[in-house]
Amino acid sequence: MGGRTPGSGSQSASTPESLPSSQPTNFSSHDHSFTLQMIMELQKSSGAIETQLKALRDQLNKIEDRHSKADEKTDSKIDKLDDSLRGVQNKISVLSKVAVILFAAAVMVGGVAWTVTQDAFKDITKSAINSALAGSVKASPALTSQSPASGQAK
Repeated sequence: MGGRTPGSGSQSASTPESLPSSQPTNFSSHDHSFTLQMIMELQKSSGAIETQLKALRDQLNKIEDRHSKADEKTDSKIDKLDDSLRGVQNKISVLSKVAVILFAAAVMVGGVAWTVTQDAFKDITKSAINSALAGSVKASPALTSQSPASGQAK
């Protein structure tokens, strides 16, 4: 490539030392038609740009409205879920307290039943042993007469 690279040579070679001082021959200082035409083109272009900016502003407002509505819906859903979660937490708390009370009552009833059962078993066992002893004493009167200690026993 025949282009210049930065730093290769002096800058004074690429910039002219003096500018031409002649005015164009077909330039008329009293003719403003070109300037007016350019001003009208600029006004036309700025009007088109202004219209496009208004359209963009309207679109942006619509997008912001949709976004705020979506935010409101999302916030509403989050609030409903939060309320539901609190309700579930309260129900779980109540159920756990009821379960603890029922468990304590079951342990207490089981303990009472166990104690009653043990006492009843002891009474049944004592009465069975006593009736067996009493039955064996009645069945063998000869043993009672032979034993010297039997007279002292009841």
